[in-house]
Amino acid sequence: EFGEQGRRVTPEELNCDSCMLANMDKEDRSSEARPVPGKVLSEFQLDFWIAPKEYWNNRDGFKVILGFVCRACGWRLLYCAKDRSQATVISALRALEREVKRLGPYVLAKHGYEPEISLFECDGDGGFTTTYGATKSAVDTEVLAKNIARNFAIDTPHRHGKIEALWKVMSRAVASGLAESGMRGAHAFDAVSHF
Repeated sequence: EFGEQGRRVTPEELNCDSCMLANMDKEDRSSEARPVPGKVLSEFQLDFWIAPKEYWNNRDGFKVILGFVCRACGWRLLYCAKDRSQATVISALRALEREVKRLGPYVLAKHGYEPEISLFECDGDGGFTTTYGATKSAVDTEVLAKNIARNFAIDTPHRHGKIEALWKVMSRAVASGLAESGMRGAHAFDAVSHF
């Protein structure tokens, strides 16, 4: 890497945590391994991805994607939607349940148990959280009735890194796919469904 004067930059001049050279000598954050859930298709990270405005002019009127990523195996479900309302979240949760049920025989054959959703990790989006503190929302009622625990990671996207990495990879893949094919942004959600 070269500095502004066209000379080699030394590690002492960099002195930052963001570049690769500085991170090579950096100590690990923790000596303990991160806990990974033992059961596949039981604990999920979920989050909304809001599409750029140039993608909004599509035939279905989609503007957001609600994504689910299994914490144990990385399996994902992307649910395209028009908004981030609680009705959308409930529809997406039911779609996730159908997919987990559909994949149940395969999990049973490979791992010896029937998968069951037990935990959602999500941020503090309005579609996921309780309204007005004490009042239960429609999503609360649905999730509590199914005995699914929730872990809110508000303002800490590093706590649910799998879903954040999914958004980064997906948005780059969709943008490059559209550019390569010569298609417009209106076809972005079609590209997402094939991602």
